[in-house]
Amino acid sequence: MNGFKKIFCVLLVNFLFLAVSGCVRSGDIPVNVEENKTIEDEQNELLSRNESTISQVNETVDVGAEEEKPVIKVSRHKDGGSSHDDTSLETEDESTLPDDSNSSDNFSSIVGTPVKYASVNGITIGYREFGSGEPLLMILPFSATMDMCNDTFIGKLADSYRVILFDNRGVGYSSDNNETSSISLFANDTTGLMDALGLPSAHIFGSSMGAAIAQELTLGHADKVDRLILSSATYSLDIPQTEILKNRLQSVASNPDADPVLRKYAEANLEWNGTYERLPEIQKRTLLLVGTEEVLTPVNVSVIIAEQIPDAQLVRFEGVGHPGEQYVPEEYANEILDFLASE
Repeated sequence: MNGFKKIFCVLLVNFLFLAVSGCVRSGDIPVNVEENKTIEDEQNELLSRNESTISQVNETVDVGAEEEKPVIKVSRHKDGGSSHDDTSLETEDESTLPDDSNSSDNFSSIVGTPVKYASVNGITIGYREFGSGEPLLMILPFSATMDMCNDTFIGKLADSYRVILFDNRGVGYSSDNNETSSISLFANDTTGLMDALGLPSAHIFGSSMGAAIAQELTLGHADKVDRLILSSATYSLDIPQTEILKNRLQSVASNPDADPVLRKYAEANLEWNGTYERLPEIQKRTLLLVGTEEVLTPVNVSVIIAEQIPDAQLVRFEGVGHPGEQYVPEEYANEILDFLASE
């Protein structure tokens, strides 16, 4: 027995010597790294795997119903995109926005188009219409108005669709009442406008806060939605990725000197319970658009949404911030048009 112990000790010393000298590689010893993976690690690994696949085949891949589904359908590198720091709550300084003079030949400008009005849920909603064809309803970000939208983006979409822009309650050309604001209320306003316009259904585009409204609209009124497009989206404000956005909203909500309408909007967003558990219930074909420089609603949030919605695809724009349609309007419009035209 003593001889056996000596042999064992000699072998152990030799093995340790070989390991230190580099003769035994760490790869030769199986290690269960899966136990040490975080959710963020898995998301980054998923992004890297999809980027590699896309760069090799240079073609689109659907986010299908398979259990291990790729998330990124298309990855575009936008050299002309504006990288920025999302220093305001929703949109950047207008001086950083691209020239808006290249809009459609059949479209003059947003502000040059007459405003129409509809009575909805006890308020008056101001809206504009452009183009003709299947209806495409646009739900805008936090406190954004029709006049702030990009002419190139809207004009290009209006070449193929009946584009409907409107101001959410209390901003722009729309009135408000004493009802407590909520994301669900905004969604009901949107369906009410569709009813007033005689639209049984429409393609729905939502950006930032508008993407939250669009999710609630689709979950609560699925029959109203043909296809769903979400730009700069999140499924919740109570996640680490949206901490900056949540802090800014809290700052507005708690500021007694802030505009009362903006405070109502901030409170409505902060009280939103999110959609994560319900995302698989969205049975509509869905397109997610997101920029890699997003600070308020980072890329991996859209990745998670795309994983949860059964028939979703994600387009990621390199070097673009929040919201992307204001910075690379033509590229965003092209992706939307391709998506809506696809079988």
